[in-house]
Amino acid sequence: MSTWTLSELAGPELGEGRPERGAVFVGAADQALSVMGAARHPGDIPEHDQIVAELEAQLGPERFRRLRQEGARLTLDEAVALALASPSPETSEDARASQTP
Repeated sequence: MSTWTLSELAGPELGEGRPERGAVFVGAADQALSVMGAARHPGDIPEHDQIVAELEAQLGPERFRRLRQEGARLTLDEAVALALASPSPETSEDARASQTP
């Protein structure tokens, strides 16, 4: 199901140095699961929690929260389209801020 796949993309995005996209995917997946009345499989929760903690550590709590909310505002179709799109140089305010020394 695309909802779980979106959630699982957060780890590879983190590993590829794109924590912003990872945080957006977490927010989109959380929202989609909530709308569907579904939950993560209990076996997936420890890994998910670890990735979320790493994203928050890299981005900072406030920035992570904003990006997660940005993802939660996406429709499932928009989130899937984002996941299918090739990552490009970020143009958002959050991405530019992450490149500031």
